[in-house]
Amino acid sequence: MRKVTTFMFPGAVMLVLALVATFARLPADWQGGIRSIYPVVVLVVGLVLGWRFHRSRLLLALLVLVLCDRALAHSAPLAPLSLEARTLQHGIAILLPINLAFLALAAERGIFTLRGFYRLLVIGLQAGALALVHTYADTRTLGGVARALADMPTPVLDLPIVALLAFGTAMAAMLYGFVMRGTATESGFFWAMIIALVGVWPAASDVARSGCLATAGLTLVLSLVEASYGMAFRDELTGLPGRRALQEALIQLTGIYTIAMVDIDHFKKFNDRYGHDIGDQVLKMVAARLARIRGGGKAFRYGGEEFTVLFPSKEIEDAMEQLEGLRKEIGTLDFVIRAAGRPRKRPDKPKPHRRKPTRAHITVSAGAAERNNRNSGPDDVLRAADKALYKAKQQGRNRVCK
Repeated sequence: MRKVTTFMFPGAVMLVLALVATFARLPADWQGGIRSIYPVVVLVVGLVLGWRFHRSRLLLALLVLVLCDRALAHSAPLAPLSLEARTLQHGIAILLPINLAFLALAAERGIFTLRGFYRLLVIGLQAGALALVHTYADTRTLGGVARALADMPTPVLDLPIVALLAFGTAMAAMLYGFVMRGTATESGFFWAMIIALVGVWPAASDVARSGCLATAGLTLVLSLVEASYGMAFRDELTGLPGRRALQEALIQLTGIYTIAMVDIDHFKKFNDRYGHDIGDQVLKMVAARLARIRGGGKAFRYGGEEFTVLFPSKEIEDAMEQLEGLRKEIGTLDFVIRAAGRPRKRPDKPKPHRRKPTRAHITVSAGAAERNNRNSGPDDVLRAADKALYKAKQQGRNRVCK
């Protein structure tokens, strides 16, 4: 569910707004703001955030969108069916998805680096080449290239088939990137691509073009904010909310509530014996069970092998019942240690192994405390839960204490 939310927000919302702005009749003063003020604001905000968070992909994507916007604005006074206008529009419709797809799948390399310079140079060369073809479309040297671009068949949406194939392939590649990485940045590029498609649609008005390309940039900016928020408030390894998110949640606790601390038993010895990669798999497994805990509990990664579970509006006895069920569930799991050199994906024709796989049983200990006269604040309850966890360890582990 979290991955679906990450994919849909904020991109889907921005697409709806872009479509409304495209097909709705806006007041004249609104149209003037969309054409002149809105793109500048998006560009400035994007440049500041991209520079502050060292996101070269965002900066380069904004550059691509700005170049497309300026080129389309230049072609607006031309006759729609003229060679110069069609050459420019078709070239933009082909190059825009290619560049956005590359930036979506590329790694962050910075602007002031050799690779960053190469990417900037490639974008500049494309813009320069398209400008030359457009400017000298009626010459013998570049006329053939201009006519090849202008005369491309446009059966759907008045866009060339090559452009539609580029958009389709780019969106498929971005979906693959989101499935593999699962971050808001990849989803932002996907939705920005769809919004930009509306922007380069020849039938769109000048206001719609400028507004959609600016909205595509704003979608990328918002996806950066969303991704940065996720990095700050969500643990990257387990996917659970992290320590900062826990502090925010503790502040909001009122009335009756219970806090539990959960610790993986003998995790350090397990880590030393099987390695950190296997230890990470154990953390993910325990975190996945904690994320599904019932009784209104919400799990957080506290640090290391420790987790915190909040039970708002729950007395300690209710929370103890849920924690005990969790402890039993984890204790009955059969954790298989992946052999060295074993492929991550199951092959079509797996070879039989002579050695039996190594199996291990994972157990957890938990301590819980509720708000009462002695522990009146969240920090007091958290410390009491930590003492209860220590008590569970002292009594032999694999148990829940209060």
